[in-house]
Amino acid sequence: MEDPGNFYIEKGKYAEFEGAGGGKLETYVHDIEMKIGDDVFKTQVAFCKDQKSLTPNLLGRQTIFDVFEIYFKNTDKKTCFVQTVVSNTSKK
Repeated sequence: MEDPGNFYIEKGKYAEFEGAGGGKLETYVHDIEMKIGDDVFKTQVAFCKDQKSLTPNLLGRQTIFDVFEIYFKNTDKKTCFVQTVVSNTSKK
């Protein structure tokens, strides 16, 4: 895992993704620990190469989307994670 105080985006594994409109998104993928509620997960996040881009960073579908149902309410700028299965987490 990366030390959050010494995080360099370009140390991750380079990956390109294609957006819905066909545009290319250059990223660096990192293994990180993420906390949602009381659960702590090891997951992958793709950080945009161009940090000034309006494109958000990408959560890994292999972990977060398998464990949570995610609801977005744009008008209130809220995101809700509802756990759907027992996860392999470590409590801290």
